[in-house]
Amino acid sequence: MDTLLRKNQELASILEVSRVLTSSFDLEQNLNAVMEILATNLEMQRGCVFLLDRLDAEIRIVAAYGLSAAEVRRGKYRIGEGIVGQVIESGSPMFVPNIGREPKFLNKTHSRPRKSGISFLCIPIAIDKETFGVLTVDRIYAEEQGTVDDDLRVLHIAGSLMAQFIKLWDHFRKTEKECGDLRSRLRERYSLPNIIGDSETLHHALKAVRKVAATDTTVLLLGESGTGKELVAKTLHYQSQRAQQPFVPVNLAALPESLIEAELFGVEKGAFTGAAVRRTGRFETADGGTLFLDEIGELPLLLQVKLLRVLQERSFERVGSSEPVRVDVRVVAATNKNLFEEVRRGNFREDLYWRLNVVPIVLPPLRERRSDIPLLLNYYIKQFNTFYSRDICISRAAMEKMTAYDLSLIHI
Repeated sequence: MDTLLRKNQELASILEVSRVLTSSFDLEQNLNAVMEILATNLEMQRGCVFLLDRLDAEIRIVAAYGLSAAEVRRGKYRIGEGIVGQVIESGSPMFVPNIGREPKFLNKTHSRPRKSGISFLCIPIAIDKETFGVLTVDRIYAEEQGTVDDDLRVLHIAGSLMAQFIKLWDHFRKTEKECGDLRSRLRERYSLPNIIGDSETLHHALKAVRKVAATDTTVLLLGESGTGKELVAKTLHYQSQRAQQPFVPVNLAALPESLIEAELFGVEKGAFTGAAVRRTGRFETADGGTLFLDEIGELPLLLQVKLLRVLQERSFERVGSSEPVRVDVRVVAATNKNLFEEVRRGNFREDLYWRLNVVPIVLPPLRERRSDIPLLLNYYIKQFNTFYSRDICISRAAMEKMTAYDLSLIHI
């Protein structure tokens, strides 16, 4: 084969291997695609990617070319066993000119009924002195098909690219598992059984939460400060189909009026002095998930128009831009005000009120659910006892006094 043509073929193959390994995090699919590329380039009869399982110290085939499923299942080695096990143990490549004359070649896959004349190349898949497995190739050499050195060079580069991919895949898998565990804990934490209370008024509110949690319906949470509106908003999110997407809360009462628009809708680069970069707003951040607008009654009238458009059109413009941005966001709003009274006074748009008030859920204050006071007290005492390693309890007399306390004197 012409030397220049061979070099160009090698380079094209390496580039294709790199492209395949960066296309996704599908381990077996990507490694099998790499074996197809190397088979075309090296004219190999068979090829395998063995990976080391560190838990049981076993080396198994995860991708192969030219082997049946049964042969792949048989391809298992221990560290130090056969050529594959020795390369894993030493971290150095090995070349066997004729496997028929090499007693260390075990042929565990039984894929070579005639071993004589077949050459075997075994390259460690390693990076930063960490070995993940080996790459093996069977082929029969002819002078016009290149040399062993040519193949070893290509396989060494391919092995290095595989090692980088496998290391990234391992990090991705661990991160994905951690995220899954975190999502499970959040779903469990913000489940209805974890909302403390057994009163009829609370049960009525939670029944409504249970009905709308799995939908994309806009929800308006009504109730005094301290009644658990944000807790219910999180429960609506983590019990919905959007649980794996962002939950973005924003307290409109805590933001200066001049900053609310920028916080909600973002700012385009150059929109005003100091806007050196594009800034993402809360709606964009919540795309695919849930936006919790707490204290919605504090939203200025001018911005109520823009919020109404987002709810109707699912699009908005950043501050300083005329380009529409489309989002898929579920809105949950909350207020401690009587919004209908605010509409009557002209402080809140009637059309926005009806857009938000699709499913209203009223959360009762504690003074309307006195039977829940013992449950809440016991829950928090248990939490504090665990945290401070104490064993404190409340006497029956103290519990009765707290339950009988005139809660109309305070707002909870």
